[in-house]
Amino acid sequence: MNVIQAKLTDADTVDPADARLAECEGEATPVTITDAQAAIRRSLAGKSSIVAVQALGSPACQLANGSYRWLLESGLALDARINEEGVIDDVSLRR
Repeated sequence: MNVIQAKLTDADTVDPADARLAECEGEATPVTITDAQAAIRRSLAGKSSIVAVQALGSPACQLANGSYRWLLESGLALDARINEEGVIDDVSLRR
């Protein structure tokens, strides 16, 4: 079990009616993001998944494509694809 999966078992409860969780049952679709949002994405890409958990807390769910989703206070959702070594390969923000 990797760090993210371990944290998912201890994740805080979230409202299952939250619209940002709808994609947790299917594939995520990309959206256009601002430069500030892109900077957040770049700051996590290539880092250990531990950094994401420390910065964002436990993810809300795992997506069908293997990415993990965090629900942000800004109303966005952050999806991170993590490889077998526990390194974040790709990060995307969703509305």
